[in-house]
Parts: sequence; C-alpha cells; structure tokens
Amino acid sequence: MLKVCIVGASGYTGGELIRLLLGHPHVQITGLYGTAEKDLLALFPGLRKLTDLAIRPADELPGEAQAAFLAVPHGQAAPLAARLLDKGLKVIDLSGDLRLKDDAQHEKHYGRDEYAKLRHEAVYGLPELNRAEIKKARLVANPGCYPTASILALKPLAHLAHGPLIVDAKSGLSGAGRTASATTHYCQVNDNFRPYNLGVHRHQPEIEQGLGQSVFFSPHLAPMTRGILATCYARVDGPVEELYLKAYQTEPFVRLLSGDELPQTRATAGSNFCDIAVRYDAERKLAVVVSALDNLVKGAAGQAIQNLSLMHGLSETEGLLLPALYP
Repeated sequence: MLKVCIVGASGYTGGELIRLLLGHPHVQITGLYGTAEKDLLALFPGLRKLTDLAIRPADELPGEAQAAFLAVPHGQAAPLAARLLDKGLKVIDLSGDLRLKDDAQHEKHYGRDEYAKLRHEAVYGLPELNRAEIKKARLVANPGCYPTASILALKPLAHLAHGPLIVDAKSGLSGAGRTASATTHYCQVNDNFRPYNLGVHRHQPEIEQGLGQSVFFSPHLAPMTRGILATCYARVDGPVEELYLKAYQTEPFVRLLSGDELPQTRATAGSNFCDIAVRYDAERKLAVVVSALDNLVKGAAGQAIQNLSLMHGLSETEGLLLPALYP
C-alpha cells in the first residue's frame, strides 16, 4: 500500500481527498494534518463509520508517509513542499504556490517568495497534457479548477486561433473554500449571479501558460455548491471537431458529447470527469467549446489523486471511476 498524508485536511479539498482516497485500493492514509487539532467528523459528518483518522498538528509531519497532498492556502504550501521533499516524500501541491513558471506573473498574483527553483521544478499536473512528465516527477503543481476546465476545452484548437481566446466561466461557491467572507455570505450568493475579477483573475496567466495563447478570462460566481461551467470562444478558419477526437478519444476522464447534448455541471458532480462539447459557427468563423467539471474533484482532489497514481506507477483511474451524483 502506498502511504500518504494530507496537510490541510479540514478544508473542502482536504475532505474530498479523504473521501476519494478511502476508495483507492492501493493507497492508505497515514496522517491528516492541520494548524490545530479538529474533530474530523464534525467537519465531515459523511465520513462517520468510514474512518477513525483524526487531524493532528502539522508539526508532527511527515510520519510514515511516502507522499503528501498539500491542501493549504497560497503562501503556506511552498515552504512545506521544500521541507517534505528534503525528507524524501513526493509532493502534490493543490495551492497556487508552484503553478506559474513566469516569476513576474507569480509575484504579481501571489506575491514575492524564495521558491522560484521549486516552481521551475514542479510539473504542471494536467495529465491530459503532461502525463509522461508527471510519471517522472517528485513534485507536481495541481492545476486550478478554472484552468483545468479552460485548458481542456481550448487546447486542441488554441494553435489555430486568430486573436485572443475568450473564456466565460462560472463556479460554484465551494471553489472559494471553507472560510467565509463578505462575498461568500449566503445573503450575497443566494438568488444572485455575478462576475468578478474580469481580466485580472490569478487563473488567467495559468490558463495562458497552459494554452500558450493570449486569453481573456471572465469568471462568475454562481449560486450552486459545486461545479465549473466554461463557455469558450475562438476564431478559427474551419471546423475543429476532429481535433478533439484525436486529442481526447482515449482519455479516461474526458467525455466528448455529441449531437445536441451539451455539458452541465450536474452530470459531473462528485466525479472526476470533464465533459466537453464543440460547436462551429461557419458564418462567423467561431468555435464555441463548452466544458463542465466538479471543481472539487477533477478541478482539485480527484486530479491530485490521478497525479499521485501516475507518480507511483499505478493506474490513474484507480479509485476515480465514479459516476456523478445525479440528480
């Protein structure tokens, strides 16, 4: 059994890691860590009778683990990653600390730090693009939820696009994390739907890095718990459906929808799948690509487990071939 620990186990992503790893046939969770001891079942009552693990102080790391998931806030992950790598663990970071290769962009969106060397070592953990590199990595930067949906939607055609790519995306509230704020208060979100950080969101440079093209990113907060729905636009000279078949027909977690069917968040909730549909408007020479995924699974914990399996020579589908919670 591969022994793993989760740092930041009290957050929504930490809870999803626990839920999914309990069903992984080749992984054993040997430690849950946080800044203070908390009652795991009070945080995640759905885990009752499934585990007797408890959250322990982070200063007890790393225990007997061979690999670590870092589900901690931005700014806390990089120093932890350095410490755990020195102890011989493989590390998957789910924060934004190690995603951006451009030092100026990292400083602009996350602040200055001393971990540029780690950022340049980290493999960007999108298996559909970097599977071979992930298999050899000791350090993986797990992609953000918006970038996963956007890059998977646009990568097959990005090199053909004229002008900037446009991503109009909507996220469920769990993407903001467990900590409450004025903008995530129930009264602000219920019966409301709003854009935010137009063109300046920290995920915009991450999407551009993944696509190698200029992108305008328009995120919206939707009154739902889970899900990302991204509607993406690109000017191209002809139909692109064949490019998507070539790119994704053998990918285990990308589902290409055909006919009149279009992605919807409910069809991916709780699962590690990303659903994609492609349309081409010949009159306007415009490709429209829609993608949907669960921001806590394929957008975070599920993809991290997919990366863990790749890094350790296991099948990347282990523990993740779960259908969506529907309805």
